[in-house]
Amino acid sequence: MEHERKPFTETPAEAAARFEIELDFVQSLANPKYLEYLAQRKYFADKRFVAYLKYLQYWRSPEYAVFLAYPHALFFLEHLLNPAFRFRLEHDSGFAELLHAQQVYLWTHNAALRQADDAEALAPATSALAPLTSKVPTPTLLNACPSSGAASSALVPMAIE
Repeated sequence: MEHERKPFTETPAEAAARFEIELDFVQSLANPKYLEYLAQRKYFADKRFVAYLKYLQYWRSPEYAVFLAYPHALFFLEHLLNPAFRFRLEHDSGFAELLHAQQVYLWTHNAALRQADDAEALAPATSALAPLTSKVPTPTLLNACPSSGAASSALVPMAIE
């Protein structure tokens, strides 16, 4: 007689706990040093662990990805399904460091590129405001002190013409 499997059920509290645990784990994949740790301990050689990574791919869908503080974890989650990527993590001692260096480079330069793109996108809006802002008086920063005649860096109220 075969053993029948019961359908999987969980309470709302259990579902919430599983959600948090899986969220924490997926986010931990954003750390190349943690990936190196998993590789050194042969987690990637375990078919059950690789199956778990496949199961976690649902985090790549927008309704779950919005909960991630480190969205680049999804890049690693996807690439961990690639045997060549897992092999390199396990056998190339400098690979995790290379991944980390690339992350730092991206964070450093991507922010500057985004700011430049934002400034370019806002240029038409700010040029439209130029006629309005050109009439706003600019306070004088260096003023002569009335009693001594010495320069002062205090802001002095200006009369608006």
